[in-house]
Amino acid sequence: MLQANGLYGHIQRNALKSALLLTGFVALTVLFWYAWCIVYTAIFDATLLNRIARRHRTVVTVYDYLGRAADRAVSLWWVPLVLSGIWFAIAYATHAALIRVATGARPITRREQPRLYNMVETLSITAGLPMPRVEIMPTDAMNAYASGLNPDDAVVAVSSGLLDALNDDELSAVIAHELTHIKNYDVRFMVVATVFAGGLTLLGNAVAKLWSGSSSPTATEGAAYGVLVGSHDDDDDSGTFTAAAISIGIAIAFMALTHIFALLIKFAISRSREFMADAGAIELTKDPDALVSALQKISGNDEIPGLDSNLQAMMISASAERLFSTHPPITDRISALNTYAGANIDVQPRRSSRNVIRDQSTVLPAGAVGFGGQRPTFGRRRAINA
Repeated sequence: MLQANGLYGHIQRNALKSALLLTGFVALTVLFWYAWCIVYTAIFDATLLNRIARRHRTVVTVYDYLGRAADRAVSLWWVPLVLSGIWFAIAYATHAALIRVATGARPITRREQPRLYNMVETLSITAGLPMPRVEIMPTDAMNAYASGLNPDDAVVAVSSGLLDALNDDELSAVIAHELTHIKNYDVRFMVVATVFAGGLTLLGNAVAKLWSGSSSPTATEGAAYGVLVGSHDDDDDSGTFTAAAISIGIAIAFMALTHIFALLIKFAISRSREFMADAGAIELTKDPDALVSALQKISGNDEIPGLDSNLQAMMISASAERLFSTHPPITDRISALNTYAGANIDVQPRRSSRNVIRDQSTVLPAGAVGFGGQRPTFGRRRAINA
């Protein structure tokens, strides 16, 4: 539907896709709030609805519960807004600390790691970003991440395994990928997505566990009946209970849908932002082959033991099945670079030069000066003579 036209079209398409997916969270939040209003109405308003129905010589139907729940959801619209605000505040305050604790990342100085520090500094200048804090994860896994809700408090972290395995061009491409995440405010974007998904799936997980713990659907219905009976008086009849039980069943179905689709949307957003960061890395380095080579080396060597799935979305690579993956498959990312950035999909890993600290001019991307003016030509970068 959205045709990409070169690298810039590829970036724009994924940006629009991310925005559209994020609006889906709003719809899911509305549905989730409505589902909980249905549950509340079915449990606490059954007696009142039954009395009203008897007064008018009618019976309570599912539509009565759904309609009253809709009125409650609209009148109390501010409740999910306040709860979401609190949830966001907690996530904003803790996300950086959580990933640092989970990965064991520690800050480093230029003196400790001049090769890494100088690359980050040079590429930050090229990208027009403040110098982020540079950190290293003490793991043999090959991975990297960026954190920080805005460029002024950003962090770029790479694993020691990545430093050992990649040559200078490949490492520059990885750093450029992470700096693009910072420039595009992807960390903030993914925190928003994770907060939405986390809030929508937290209670959904609880409902799923309760459901799986029941021996049969009748056991769940029996539990609901016990709650309903406790809130009814002698005027209640089986019709009221039946309508209430069906309403609760509808609410549970809505919650299940929000749980599933919230996860799918979060993963889809994460995948689209990875494509954008890959493209942004090429904008900075003008060397698609270096990123392809780095991705080839990282593939299959990216797993950080014990890392939570929500934090995996912040890494440059994470392995999982398609729909439930935070990242596109490495093959898809290489294919996109080949199609839109002129990379050679069959590029061979380059000879490691990690022990050779080159002059800063070799790290600064060729043609970076004046980049904001005309569109650069993307393709293989000419060799730079030392």
